Amino acid sequence: MPAAVSGWASVADAIVVFGAAVWPGGRASPALARRVCHAAALYAAGAAPLVLVSGGVGREPPAEAAVMRRLLIERGVPDAAIRCDDQSRNSFETLLASRALARQNGWRRVLLVSDGYHLPRCRLTARLIGLRAAGSAVPTAYGRPPAWTLARQTVRDYLAIPVYLLRVARWRLTR
Repeated sequence: MPAAVSGWASVADAIVVFGAAVWPGGRASPALARRVCHAAALYAAGAAPLVLVSGGVGREPPAEAAVMRRLLIERGVPDAAIRCDDQSRNSFETLLASRALARQNGWRRVLLVSDGYHLPRCRLTARLIGLRAAGSAVPTAYGRPPAWTLARQTVRDYLAIPVYLLRVARWRLTR
């Protein structure tokens, strides 16, 4: 099993891959491609029997989940092992959809796949909504964003934590 998931006593029930931009012509952005490559490697290593790809239509069609499904199949993941959430528009919606699928299917834990700057917020939110999850950051072997992008995204993600705490509080009140 890759070092990214070492320390787990057993495998996860599903790998959850967070979406990223789709470029014109339905091409995967570098972030989306990196996440899918990592998820495919984790699947091949036996980290989980299923891969849930999540992301709706952003600025460019098709849905991020559809592009990820295509890329996973190209990398040898069987279509039967892929689940698609093509409605989620952000990480919070992805986590809520993952939580619902986990409850419907009896998944006990999931492995979240995204860039390293994104995972702390995702893991915190997952824990707060009752989704048992670990994270696996995309290794630099799949490429690295430019330094300015990485710095901007890291700051953006840490500043988003209070917003997500408010979203979770509001979500809890409406349940």
